[in-house]
Amino acid sequence: MTAPTLRLPSTQDSELAKAFLGTLHQYQKASANQKEVDHDLEFQIEQQTMRLPLVAVGLLEQILSELANGNAVAITPIQPEISTQEAADLLNVSRPYLVGLLEKNIIPHRKVGTHRRVPLKALLEYKAIQKKQAEKAMQDLADLSQELGLGY
Repeated sequence: MTAPTLRLPSTQDSELAKAFLGTLHQYQKASANQKEVDHDLEFQIEQQTMRLPLVAVGLLEQILSELANGNAVAITPIQPEISTQEAADLLNVSRPYLVGLLEKNIIPHRKVGTHRRVPLKALLEYKAIQKKQAEKAMQDLADLSQELGLGY
């Protein structure tokens, strides 16, 4: 993969990004109000209907937001398996802590020579579980605080 060529968006680029972002937000708002909606974005290009998957809609929104603010954007693909350092960065933990999780088989991994590779899907699943557990713990603390009349 070649290094991306970065260029700051022109004023016109930023204005077009703002306009498209506004249209995208209207679409998402309208979609949210419908009961059964296909959240893929549909649009017309030369009499052909094109569908943009929901995951790409979110990325497009982030890209347009940055362009609208006058920022350059670079896209970096993430491989299905990532290094322990990349995994640690994604979880916002140290690499030694992550390696401990791997060695305890809390997060699956495989070894390639002396290096560990972590499946991105497994890592994202672990992160989602941790987030749910943290939210539950916070709710339990808030409930206990209310119960004890601590005023929080």
